[in-house]
Amino acid sequence: MNAENSFKRVVRGGVLFSTGTFLAKLLHFATGIIIIRFLSPGEYGLISLGFTSVAFLVLFSVLGLGTGIPQFIARHYGKESNELVGAVAGTSLFISLWISLSCAIFLYFCAPYLAVYFQKPGLKQVLEIFSLMIPATVLIEIFTAIFRGIENTKAKVLFADIGANLVRILFLLPIIFLSLEFKWILWAYVGSIWVVLSLYFLYTSRNFISRFRLVVNGALSLQLLSFSMPLLGTSLMSNLMGWGGTLTLGYLASAEEVAFFNAPLRLVSIIPIPLMALTFLYLPIATKLVEGKSLGDRNTIESLYIAITKWAFILTLPLLLYFLADAEFIVGYLFGEDYHDTANVLRVLAIGFAIPNFLGPNGMTLISYGNTRIVFTATFLGAVSTIALCLGLAPYYGALGAALGIAISRFITSIFISFPLYKLFGVHPFRAEYIKPVVFTAFAAILVVTILKSSYVMMNGFLHLLLFLLIIFLTLLSPIVTRSMNSTDLEILRAVENRLWGRTHVVDRISILSYKKSASILKSSPH
Repeated sequence: MNAENSFKRVVRGGVLFSTGTFLAKLLHFATGIIIIRFLSPGEYGLISLGFTSVAFLVLFSVLGLGTGIPQFIARHYGKESNELVGAVAGTSLFISLWISLSCAIFLYFCAPYLAVYFQKPGLKQVLEIFSLMIPATVLIEIFTAIFRGIENTKAKVLFADIGANLVRILFLLPIIFLSLEFKWILWAYVGSIWVVLSLYFLYTSRNFISRFRLVVNGALSLQLLSFSMPLLGTSLMSNLMGWGGTLTLGYLASAEEVAFFNAPLRLVSIIPIPLMALTFLYLPIATKLVEGKSLGDRNTIESLYIAITKWAFILTLPLLLYFLADAEFIVGYLFGEDYHDTANVLRVLAIGFAIPNFLGPNGMTLISYGNTRIVFTATFLGAVSTIALCLGLAPYYGALGAALGIAISRFITSIFISFPLYKLFGVHPFRAEYIKPVVFTAFAAILVVTILKSSYVMMNGFLHLLLFLLIIFLTLLSPIVTRSMNSTDLEILRAVENRLWGRTHVVDRISILSYKKSASILKSSPH
């Protein structure tokens, strides 16, 4: 597999993934704004705690198979072993279904005790109703992992991304329009996820089960679990870095303080989209390249890593810089005056969530090399530091303290994963072609913000939008101005433009202006 084909496959999946994920986040964000404005901060805080509890049990029910299934299926699917592909899918579904049902029953009966533990009586009703979401959510995760293994991004976009969020908002709008009581909001979340699962099952029946016969294989289940269980630990630890703030605030502070943390958290969840989009098909492709064991394949992995990191962070920069520059306006305009004091929470969380994008798909690259233990150890360290920092800071600084704990722990985890990746395999993204546009954009944005704010022209709401558009323009211009585009970048942009419009006229013109005459990564790879 040469570099050019790998880039095109990653971009092809990434464009579809990012389109679907962006629409999903847009719908999810719109739902959040409606809910935040419709409910009191206390009620929104209870929903946030409920979602965190459900997310924890969903992750446990999946058992790390969300990452393990694509790798197992990719190995067999590439060799056209349809029988083994069906066995991987069938065994995974069987395991996850029974565990998710057990977790749903557990949460339902433990709801009264958890409400007492968190000292929030209203949490009992939320957990009892939300427990019904667990089996449906788990099966959606497994279906998505199965289709990811055969490099089908459409299924995730249609159901896990757009479908789930669209159906949810359609369920919620009549309830909000009629001003129904709080419990109907909870039932809308539950009903929507089961509708999406029903549609996803029909799609899976026609597009997967008709091709691969599902069977349950006991021996294969042991292999799957032995590979995926360390990934479960990694996933649990990784998510604790996000849940830690909600859980510690839920125990130590009021439901309102939980809301003041989770409202900005909903905003910064947009930041990982570029990296998620470009790495959606990266893991199965990188796994195949590692198995190739040739120098050309290893060089292709490094080329992929550098290109993905560069463009993921460049696409992240506009949001990061705008969140830092205009946080007061953002939270006040979107969430209302009750949330005005959460501006610094937004800033801190934005920095914390941008750090993994800056360092690239380091964890996935180590997993593709089979080094799951390093990823688990680093993530465990990050999770422990999250809990410790949140427990230490939240009692004094509330939501801001929890945000600081999250940001610091994400930095610790990213460093402890990137360092072994460099030491063991020599992979890192820090080339001049990456650093120059980032530095240019940051300094140019600081200059623009300083001029606008010092001239007192930011009173007009339209100028806040103009500031965001200026930052986007500077970011997109930076690779051209700094002459930081090589042939690899141009291949990626051509693939994106061709995917979107069926032609490459714009990129061809850019290449004339910005092409850097240096050794091409693609030319050094076997064709």
